[in-house]
Amino acid sequence: MLAKYLRKVYERAIVLPVLQRRANASGRQVLQSPPVPELSDTLAKYLNYVKVLCDQATFEKVKNELDEFASREGPELQKELKQVAMREKNWITPFWIRSMYLGNRLPLPVYSNPGFALPDVVHRSLQDYFNYVATFIHGVFDFKSLIDRKAIAPEYSTGRIKPQKLSMGQFWDIFTAYRQANYRMDILEIQERTTEAADEHVIVMCKNMPFVLPVVLKGKIRTLKELSNDLSRIVELANAENHSNNHLAIGAVTMINRDRAASAYQSLQRDETNKKSLNAIKRCAFVVCLDEAMSGKETEDPLERSLVHMITGGGPKHSLFNRWFEKTFQFILTYDGGVGANYEHTAADGAPLITLMEHVADFISNGTKLCNTVAATEAAPFLLQWRLDDDLKAIIKGSMGEAGLQPYRFAEELDLKILRYANYGKDYVKSIRMSPDAYVQLTLQWTSYRLHGRPVCTYESASMRRFFKGRVENLRAATPQALQWVEAMENKNASKETKRRSFLEAMDHHNQLMQEVVTGYGIDNHLIALKEIAEHKYDKMPDFFSNQQFQSMFNFPLSTSQVHWLKPNRAVGYGPVIEDGYGCAYKFSSENMSFFISSMKSCKETDSCRFRDMLTKTLDDMKTFTEAICAS
Repeated sequence: MLAKYLRKVYERAIVLPVLQRRANASGRQVLQSPPVPELSDTLAKYLNYVKVLCDQATFEKVKNELDEFASREGPELQKELKQVAMREKNWITPFWIRSMYLGNRLPLPVYSNPGFALPDVVHRSLQDYFNYVATFIHGVFDFKSLIDRKAIAPEYSTGRIKPQKLSMGQFWDIFTAYRQANYRMDILEIQERTTEAADEHVIVMCKNMPFVLPVVLKGKIRTLKELSNDLSRIVELANAENHSNNHLAIGAVTMINRDRAASAYQSLQRDETNKKSLNAIKRCAFVVCLDEAMSGKETEDPLERSLVHMITGGGPKHSLFNRWFEKTFQFILTYDGGVGANYEHTAADGAPLITLMEHVADFISNGTKLCNTVAATEAAPFLLQWRLDDDLKAIIKGSMGEAGLQPYRFAEELDLKILRYANYGKDYVKSIRMSPDAYVQLTLQWTSYRLHGRPVCTYESASMRRFFKGRVENLRAATPQALQWVEAMENKNASKETKRRSFLEAMDHHNQLMQEVVTGYGIDNHLIALKEIAEHKYDKMPDFFSNQQFQSMFNFPLSTSQVHWLKPNRAVGYGPVIEDGYGCAYKFSSENMSFFISSMKSCKETDSCRFRDMLTKTLDDMKTFTEAICAS
C-alpha cells in the first residue's frame, strides 16, 4: 500500500507532468538532485531549535519522544524516503508544495498570495488608462514569448558559495499553472502549452465579472488599438450587466476556506456551461483586474497604499471581489494609477514574478512595440456565462458572506508598514566583513525579543535553486546562539566581551546554517517528507509528529524573506502566516534598507508601527555595537 502511494507521490494532489523533461534556456540543464540528510543530523538540529522555544519540562518530553522515534519509526521512514529520492530527480519539491500550499486550508488572500506594487502612474483620461493596460498586456506577452522560446536569460547564485547556474524550472509553468480547489488537498494543474499558431486569451475582471479577451490569434498578437477598444467595451458591458444585477461576484469562491472553495467548485462544474467557463479561466495566460480607485487615503505612502490594495483589494467596498485568486498571475491596474500584481504562489517563488514585472516596466518605459501584430476586429471580448440554480446562488452568496467576514476583515485589519531605513546599508555591513543577511536576521531576532521578551519561531526563505527543480528551504534564525547573544545584549550586567563573543558566535552560526540549508541540509523539508510518509504508513502517527511542540515548530510568528532582486521604488509583501505573527520581507541596497512589515490590527500582541519603530532603533543600536566591537 505504501509503495503504491510512493509511486504516486507526484500525482496524487499535484499535477506536474513536465517535472523532469524540460531543459533550461541554454539547452539541457545539468543540475544535481538534493541530498537526503542523515536522520540523526536532522533530529539533533531539531532538538537544538526546540530548546530555544520551550521550557525544560517540555524539552525533556520532546527529547524522549524524539529518542523513541529515532530508534523505531524514524529509520523505516528514512529508508522509504531514500527510495523516493532514488527514483525522482527532486524528492523535496512535491512534499514541500503539498505542505506549504496545497494542503493549507486557509483562504488565499493575505495568508498565501503575496502582492507586488510598482510606482503609481498618471492617467489623463479613461482612454489613456485603456491604452496603458493594453500596453501592459503586450509587455507581459513579450515576456511570455521568452518563456515559450526558452530564451529567458539563465540566473546564477550569489553570496558566499561559489556562483553556479540556477534551476529555471519555475519559469516554465507560470503561465500554464492553476491551483484548483479540492477537499483536504488542492490540485496544481499544469495546462497544455500553446503552440506557435495557437489562439490565446486573458481573463479580464471588471466589476466582479470575468470576461474573455482574445489577445493572440493564430500565433499573432492583436494591435494595441484593438485591445484598448476591447477593454473599453468590457467596461461598457460590465456597467450594463452590473445595473441589471444578473451576475453575482463568482470570484468570491476563490477567496474562502479551501474546503469550502472545493465544495463550490464541485457544484459549479456539474453544469456544462459552468465547466466551460471554468476551463476558460484555467486556460487563460493570466488575469487582468480593472479596478476602480484604490482603497486607503491619498495622503498615505503611495507604495504602501498600493501594496495593501494589491494584497487585499481593499475589501468589498472596493475591489475584493474583482479577483480570481487561483490563477498564478493577477495583474491589477486601477483607474487612479495603481499598478501591481497578486500572485498565487504554488507554481513558483517570487523571482519569476519580479523578473516579469521589471520586464513589463522596461517594455513600457522604453516604448517597445511588438512587430508581429494582427488586426482582427472580429475577435470580440465576451462575458463568461454561468448557470446558477438556487443552491449555487446560495453557495456564492454564502462565499461572499464568508469573504465579508474573512478577507474583508483582513482588508480592514491588515496592518502593513514600509520602513525605509536610510542611516546605512549593506556597504557598511560588508565593510566590517559581515554577511548582510545574517546581520539583518540577528537584528530581527533582537527586535522581536525587545518587543515580546522571548524568542519566536522564525521562518527565513532560503533558495534551493542550485538543485534540479529546487524551490526553498527554511533557515531557522531562532538559534541557541542568537538567543544567547540577544539575552546578553538585554542584560545590563553582561560584559562587553560577553556581548562581543556571543554576537560573533551567533553570526558565524547563522552563516554556517545558510551554507547547510542552500546545499540541501536543512531540516524542514526532511521532516515534512518523513511526516507525510508516516501519515500513509501508520494507522497511528508517531508521538514525535503528533505532539503539540512539533505543531508549534511549524507555526511562525515571524515570517521573513530577503527579496534581493527588488529594485528601488517597488514594494513586495504578504500577510502574517498566523494571526498573532508578523510578516517581514526586506531588501538591502548599498546605502539603505527597506522592510515591508505586516501584522493584524486585531491582535493585541502585534503592531506593525511598534515593530517598525523598534526595528529602526535596533538597527541604530546594531551599528553602534558593531562599530565598538570592530574598534576594540
